[in-house]
Amino acid sequence: MAGPSDSTLPVVDGVYNLDAAECGNQNSMTRLRVQGDTFRFYESECTFGRKGGQPNASEGTLMCLGEGQRFNRDIRMEAQANVLRIIENDAKLDYSRCPA
Repeated sequence: MAGPSDSTLPVVDGVYNLDAAECGNQNSMTRLRVQGDTFRFYESECTFGRKGGQPNASEGTLMCLGEGQRFNRDIRMEAQANVLRIIENDAKLDYSRCPA
């Protein structure tokens, strides 16, 4: 039976870091906090607008505000075991899930 989770990412809420060793550092410049469709990076906050996807992947736009500027980032996200991969253009960033 198909359901909403078949077309969107599984729940990815949590704290992530590009450098797993920095997980305990609240002020890490490589930290990412995800809560629902809100993504909080070091100096910006974004809302994710989904355009499409498939199980374990989602495509859309991050609509961001940071350092007084508004900007958009078209991304694809892939959820893997303890990793949130964000693909933007040709760059792939693997954020490790930090312990709760």
